[in-house]
Amino acid sequence: MTTKRGLGPVLIAGKRMPWGKGVIANGFVFLSGLDGSVDDQGRPVQGIEAQTIVALDRGERYLREAGSSIGSAVRVIQYLARAEDLAGFHATRDAWFAEHAEDLMTEQSYAGVLVVQRFTNPDRLVELEVTAVLE
Repeated sequence: MTTKRGLGPVLIAGKRMPWGKGVIANGFVFLSGLDGSVDDQGRPVQGIEAQTIVALDRGERYLREAGSSIGSAVRVIQYLARAEDLAGFHATRDAWFAEHAEDLMTEQSYAGVLVVQRFTNPDRLVELEVTAVLE
């Protein structure tokens, strides 16, 4: 029997977004739609490096709320709006992982990077989907 529990709404600047944080199901946490185009106060975030950090920080916070962490990730699908952002994205992500989840840097079995034609929000440069094991 599948057990499933939602993680609640996403709030940005006190406003409820039309999507949720994710779901816990059968010992896993599933997060999707993690982006960094605006910070938690609703201010625009510019550049791939800054958006990557906001998205990763947000994902880590949601995972911790669910009883997990980015270090327990088994899959991170990374979507980029522009191929020319790959180097900046990788450098920023790797530095963030080195600080928050060093094992992911040596293992590197978690990742897939896709460049998409466009996001629904034209200011979005990166979006992440994370699947992690509950701790």
